[in-house]
Amino acid sequence: AFPRPHLTAPPRPTPNMATPPPPASMEAVVDLRSEPAGFVVRPDGRKVAYIIDGDLKTAANVFVCFHGMFSNTSFFKNGAPEGSAFVSIDRMGYGKSSYVSPEKFSYQDMVDDAKAIIDKFSLTKIFVMAHSAEAPTA
Repeated sequence: AFPRPHLTAPPRPTPNMATPPPPASMEAVVDLRSEPAGFVVRPDGRKVAYIIDGDLKTAANVFVCFHGMFSNTSFFKNGAPEGSAFVSIDRMGYGKSSYVSPEKFSYQDMVDDAKAIIDKFSLTKIFVMAHSAEAPTA
């Protein structure tokens, strides 16, 4: 058996104690290649969220990415190889996209949502990448 390490809890702040700044390793890191967030608004008023990882203007390969169940666009964030770009789309009701009731959910709407984003950026040559439950959309 391995000995258990002795752990002590940090002191609790009191009114006289100043709160120390977070360690440098926990500070937010901003990736300048990524657009933090964007939306297209569909004719029915729904917002469809996307993120872009990479430079669409210089990318040799552009991938339109669909995340799986219980995930969001961050699944693909910071994953685009050098010289490529990912356009990741939040499916209906996930991430920052508008919620729709299960009765109104359709894969055709999801395809149309992707087309709206593809059209927004005038993408003419794309590769489609999907994970898990988004395979039918792909």
